[in-house]
Amino acid sequence: MSVLKGEGTTVILYGTTNVSTRARAYRGYLARPDLMGEWPTVVVPSPSYEASSSVHAICRDLARNGIAAVAPGTDGLDAFIGFITNPAGHWSNAEHGFGILSVGDASTAETTATVASGLVSSLALVDPTLDQAALDLLTEVAVPVLGCNGREGLEGLDDARAAAPHAEWVVYDGVGVQYWNINAEGYDPVAAEDTRDRVIEFFAESLPVKI
Repeated sequence: MSVLKGEGTTVILYGTTNVSTRARAYRGYLARPDLMGEWPTVVVPSPSYEASSSVHAICRDLARNGIAAVAPGTDGLDAFIGFITNPAGHWSNAEHGFGILSVGDASTAETTATVASGLVSSLALVDPTLDQAALDLLTEVAVPVLGCNGREGLEGLDDARAAAPHAEWVVYDGVGVQYWNINAEGYDPVAAEDTRDRVIEFFAESLPVKI
């Protein structure tokens, strides 16, 4: 782990981390406040395409604002959820509920199963592909939902609103897919910053408070 000082409102620890189970070890990324207490926690499932540096930056932004974040590898979601919800842990209050931040096309069957498990307190979708899998996910969700999308090429928004009428949707005109990903051709810094601020505020209001 490394310590990052002088940015945001909270000093943080961040870096790669391993979670071991009886079967194997899973590698992921962790960013959390470097202060005493058990912090609200968000899980950031990995998109199927390579976007690790942008996902890691999102995790650090959350941590600087008092929200721990873990980004499992593509096959480590269950292991990391078990890790953060273990009551013996000393830095996360995720056993009382945690958030899911799905970026890009990470709205997979695994994420759906996690949300349906009853452990999730809130769900944020950034640049989701609003396909049938995502609509099925939204249909099952009874927790607070925030969706952020670019307008260019966006399909399925009306169906998504019908599937989760309680969700809040933010749509950026003239912004395309992967607008949040600093490594992508379609990166839009203004929309990405607005999404970051909205996501941080959303989780600050919807997750269990720090213990």
